Amino acid sequence: MVSPSCKLPLVVQSLSSYSIFCDHAVWIMKNGQGYAIGNTEKNKIGYKTPIDKLTSNTEIIIQNKKGHLCKFYSAVCGNNYTLYLTLDCSQLIISYYYHETLFLNINGRKIKALFGGCLSCAAIGTEGENYLITEAIYSLPNATINPIFLPENEKSVKIACLQYSFIFLSSSGRVFEFNVKNSKFVEFPELKNETIVDISGTFNSCLLISKEGKVFGRGRNTRKNTAKNMKTKLN
Repeated sequence: MVSPSCKLPLVVQSLSSYSIFCDHAVWIMKNGQGYAIGNTEKNKIGYKTPIDKLTSNTEIIIQNKKGHLCKFYSAVCGNNYTLYLTLDCSQLIISYYYHETLFLNINGRKIKALFGGCLSCAAIGTEGENYLITEAIYSLPNATINPIFLPENEKSVKIACLQYSFIFLSSSGRVFEFNVKNSKFVEFPELKNETIVDISGTFNSCLLISKEGKVFGRGRNTRKNTAKNMKTKLN
């Protein structure tokens, strides 16, 4: 774990999840305790730390609305935020740079997976619903986040969080992109005859891997941030 480079007394078998992005990292233990290291200024991890740049593992202390300490199941971090899932998988907690910590209202549903990118993050619920989270969440009444569903009853298994869109991999290997600006889904026609098994992306680019081992790229490649030998460039 490097963020920044340092030695941490971690027992890997005790880890539940970990996430690293740019200049800070968070990790969750199986007992529900969360820790952070790196740049944590301006409430980026959800509470005010003794110093803004942590050089040793520091426990994450967040209290719920009843004043009880939160226990965590997993977490993801990005350039300016940290997203947590509580131990009972029923509460999402988000903290963005320069904003207060929010307990998101998901109407009692359960979450099974978190995903993060540079500026946005997402979650998949146990009923197949998807929650997309950007800094705009702070303008929603009561921090209520409404789920969205993939077309044709497809179920998400992974989400790549890009700057202006989210890319979804379904359980059947189909790939959809959701544009934040027009709130519409589009399936990639170039992948009609491919079965995609994995996706990964952030900011402006995404890589997609097929069952046959072919690699496809999506998005900007001005700094050669996608594979040079990829099979196809998707516009």
